[in-house]
Amino acid sequence: MGLSHNNLGGPKPPQILGFPSMSISLDLSSNNLTSDFLVAVEQIKHLSEFHVSQNRLFGLLPNKLGNCVSLEKLFLDGNLFEGPIPLSLSSLKYSIFLSMILRE
Repeated sequence: MGLSHNNLGGPKPPQILGFPSMSISLDLSSNNLTSDFLVAVEQIKHLSEFHVSQNRLFGLLPNKLGNCVSLEKLFLDGNLFEGPIPLSLSSLKYSIFLSMILRE
């Protein structure tokens, strides 16, 4: 589902999260999403690709991102995340491609 460059904002668009059992690729890059949105994404168990580059996300990555058992690609660059990468991502059954830019 491609929803990039739509000026979506706020914590979470609830309509997007109504597909917990569907295997999906979700592109929400280049919007105005805030960090509350990531907590809701943990509910999508079969999320295969998740693009949230170039938003207003900040803080720690939720530890429960590993609940997305089908996750293969995760694009996080262009945000203000800090702290460690959640250990739960290492328990995924697929190798994960992680795109992010590290700051010193």
